[in-house]
Amino acid sequence: MKKWIGIVLMGVALLFILSTLDTTTKEEITEIVATEIHEPQYEYGILVDSFIVIKGTVNQGQTLGEILYENHINHPEIAEIVSQSKDIFDVRRVNTGKEYTVICVDDSTEKACYFIYQENPTDFVVMDLTDGIDVYRGKKEVTTKLEVSYGKISSSLSESVDELGISPRVSIKLSEIYAWTIDFFKIQKGDAFKVYYENKYIDDEYIGIGRILASEFTHKNQKFYAFYHEDNENFGEHFDEKGRTLRKSFLKAPLDFYRISSRYSTNRKHPVTG
Repeated sequence: MKKWIGIVLMGVALLFILSTLDTTTKEEITEIVATEIHEPQYEYGILVDSFIVIKGTVNQGQTLGEILYENHINHPEIAEIVSQSKDIFDVRRVNTGKEYTVICVDDSTEKACYFIYQENPTDFVVMDLTDGIDVYRGKKEVTTKLEVSYGKISSSLSESVDELGISPRVSIKLSEIYAWTIDFFKIQKGDAFKVYYENKYIDDEYIGIGRILASEFTHKNQKFYAFYHEDNENFGEHFDEKGRTLRKSFLKAPLDFYRISSRYSTNRKHPVTG
């Protein structure tokens, strides 16, 4: 009897120990899961975890020197920056409204270590002040997505494109592609278009359209096709379904429909925008 009691007590003790170990293990796992994983933060390819990042916009009449001086860069250093930049970037072309980023030391001085000037959505200039002065250009990565849109002309090409909620640049580019082929003074209600084009994004932010890769424009029940082809990275043009260029060799250039007032009706209004 005592033997059985001893076995039972030993079993209870073992169960208690195992349950305690299991609880401890679960708590440890819970702590591991709950711990946040720190992701390094980058600006323009620069690790900024240990820096202060200041975003700003160039004010009217403000110069690069003034911006740098406000961020604790002395005049001799500013003069050296101007000298080092001359073959890369004209510091006089810091334009009102353009965005810039200053990356500063995270201490009481808050001295600038990097100055980045955003020329346009993709191109920027970096002035690295960490070890001497180094000035270089960079580009943000652009993501391209293919879009397909189609619609019918109700009043003007521009209004029809606007009703679809797509960029007005699409109607402008279509009018340029078909400038030698379609008389936009005579487009009619019921004419239709279908267009395959690129939308460009930086960090998931839309920045505009790219190339129109293919399109079909129906005018007076006749279909006009355009297919984009480029022989090299610097030049491309559109061809019809028989491989003929849409850019005809006339003695004079086609009418610029974005400078002339017309519409599909007899009213003399803009043929594309209405």
